[in-house]
Parts: sequence; structure tokens; C-alpha cells
Amino acid sequence: MRKVLTIGLGLILSLVFLMPAKTVAQNTTSWNNWERVSDLGFGRGGELGVVMPQVDFVQYKDWYIAAGTSLTGQNGEIRRTQDGINWSLSGMVGLGENNEYLFSPIIYNGFVYIAAYNFTTGSQIWRTFDTDNWQKVQTFGLNFLALHLIEFKGEIYAAGLDIAGTGLWKSYDGVNGWIPLPTPGSAINFTDMTVYKDQLYISCNSAGGGADIYRTSDTFPSFNWEWVNGRGIDDPHNARFIFSQEFNGDLYLGAAKDDNTKSALYRTNNGANWTRIEEPATMNYQTDILVPSINYNGWMYMVTGTVNGKTEVWRYNGSTWEQVADNGFSDTSNFSIFLGSVFNGYLYAGTMNDNGGAIWRKLLGASTSNIVTVQELPQTGANL
Repeated sequence: MRKVLTIGLGLILSLVFLMPAKTVAQNTTSWNNWERVSDLGFGRGGELGVVMPQVDFVQYKDWYIAAGTSLTGQNGEIRRTQDGINWSLSGMVGLGENNEYLFSPIIYNGFVYIAAYNFTTGSQIWRTFDTDNWQKVQTFGLNFLALHLIEFKGEIYAAGLDIAGTGLWKSYDGVNGWIPLPTPGSAINFTDMTVYKDQLYISCNSAGGGADIYRTSDTFPSFNWEWVNGRGIDDPHNARFIFSQEFNGDLYLGAAKDDNTKSALYRTNNGANWTRIEEPATMNYQTDILVPSINYNGWMYMVTGTVNGKTEVWRYNGSTWEQVADNGFSDTSNFSIFLGSVFNGYLYAGTMNDNGGAIWRKLLGASTSNIVTVQELPQTGANL
């Protein structure tokens, strides 16, 4: 599965998503109640081979927004739609600079914020209030790659990869006072973050084997981290963690393996003790990561990352699994699927494809898939 991108500053362990050029009408391709609502790469084909939401597609005012990252050294783009079918350019290509990578759009203080990266000036933060005009509000430099943006206690945080400093920054208003934050131990490369029960959770790689999770309820300068899992929870081959949104009061995470064994899903109700959830036997046996993405109408939707290109979409309600897409929408050249969110009743998903990424959607309703009930496995998580 080709979701790792080398950019000179290290490995991008998680990138983001989507789109290009002028307004593009719906392509009529469909599969099993999913419909493709963009041309490949929005007319640029393989230049925009990634449609990959880092956090989510963002709904802002009347617009649904997504960002496009290039696989070929071309500039990325940000796209917007009001009907889910016709997409237009938001701002300028590459935000008016040579930004190839665009990550993690979020809403903060009434603006859309997004992280960008190029090989001349490095990582930056941009924002817009009207989806037409984008303002650069921060430049971090070449050493830091901001992959994730999140709001915590009224401030905005940026986390990612850094080869010479810190992998975590924050600002009290999104424009002024961007400062590096103390990070736990020697950790500098962060793979995900979330807020759960008024605490900031962050996951990072560990040189000792097994991913780590830390949390804090502090704000700077009183900033203390608590380690809340044993290395890899219960398996040192759990090399990377991706958090869910809060679901039925619990926090879930998907684990990526480093030994080519099947992935795992865990949940917690206190952030410290994790229980493994058994996956259905019908899930692709080559699944190496589960990405719990969004919650809607009593279900948590997630995608599988697979080593054979046959990526799938599943949903889980706490006891029952249902499959809602398989085999890359019946196209194995879609070697990764990444879920967006629900907009006007449709679940949106992006595909990664060497021929050009695309956007798909499905009207949510009755299940069209296999139903499997499984039990929790008797693993109990951290050994603190």
C-alpha cells in the first residue's frame, strides 16, 4: 500500500487529499450504490493522484471543501462544492506558491485553516474566511512538516514531523504567537492527535518498537505529558496509531503493523486502558491498518489499508460490523480509500490512484453489505 511519501525531511506517514482546475461536473461512474463525483485528478489525472483527507473534508458555510496533494511534483489545489458534484477552485493553485502538499483543513475562529508544504519555504499555515482569498499566517521552515491541525481549549495546534526541533506548535489565535511546545521524551514525529474528554491525545513513533500515546490537559507554559499506553498497547508491532472521533463515549484507534500481520482496532473509556476489538473474519486478511474516520447515525465508519490494493470500507456500531465497500470500489488501481464526512446525507470518500485521485459518495441508508457480530478480545491494554 503506497501511502508513505518521501519528501526529503522524512517519511510522510499520513497525507491528505484532493483536487484541481476549473469547475468539473459529475462523472457518471458508479459502483454498488457509490457514485464517482469527480474526474480523475479533476482533469489533471495522475498529477493529483492523492485524494486523502488527513482529518476530514470540511464543511464551511455553504461550501464543502477538500485539498489536493500532487504525487508528481506539481502544485496542489483546494476544491469546493455546494452540491457535492460540481467542484471549483478555492484560491490559487498551490495557494499562489509552489505548495505541493496541502493537509488537514479545519475550522477555527470562523476561518478555514490548512497546512501547506513546499521545498523552498517549508511548512506553512494558511486561512480563508470566504474560500476565495487565502492568507498565509505562519511559516515554520524546511525542517517541520505540519500534518495535523486541531483546536484545543480555544487554541490551534499543529503537529507533524521534524528533523531538527519540535514536532508540535501552537498559537493562541491562529495568527500570532506561534510557539514550539515541549514534547514527551525524545518524541518529535507525531502521526495523529485528537481531543477526548477535555484532554489532548497525541500518538508518535517509538525508536524502541511500538507506537506511543501521550495526553495532557495543560496549556502552555504549564505543559506536562502523561504516557498512557505500553509500547504498542499490547503488541510491539503496532507501529502507528490513528485516532477516531469520540464514539458512544469511547475513543477508538486503529493500529498499523510493521510485521505484515493483520491490523487491530482498540477502544477505551478512560484513555489509559485499551480493549482490542475483534475484526470480522471476512475483512481482507492483508489489512495492515484500520483508519476509524467518522461517526454518523450510530455507526463509526472506517477504511482498511491493505498490502494487496483491495482496500475496503466498513462500519461498526459497538457490536456489529457491516461492509459498505470492497476491492477499491471494484478497481484495484484505487490502492487506498480515505473517508471524508457526511455532507447533505452523502458519505464522501477519496481514492489514491496513480491515474488520478477521485471523489466518491454514497447516500447513507439501509446497509447493502454483510453483517457480522463479533466479541471483544480479552486484551486490556496499557501496563503502566
